[in-house]
Amino acid sequence: MHDVVIRGGTILDGTGRAGFTGAVAIDGEHVAAVGGKAGPARRDIDVDGHLVTPGWVVAGTPVFERGEHTGAKPGRLVHAGR
Repeated sequence: MHDVVIRGGTILDGTGRAGFTGAVAIDGEHVAAVGGKAGPARRDIDVDGHLVTPGWVVAGTPVFERGEHTGAKPGRLVHAGR
């Protein structure tokens, strides 16, 4: 069982490929899994309609102006992991 699973957001994994809908699992302070269904968690967070950038965008990085090319509105980004 994961500590936290962030579900339903558009994941931008930092590889340059197109965003995809999925889940990000977090155990402790580490991203444990990125992609399909992550399984059960102690805490589930539904982020439908938001961007999730697991481990590669530091909170405060100025990505909001460029967020629109992903289909998301600026200001609707979610940061998960470190």
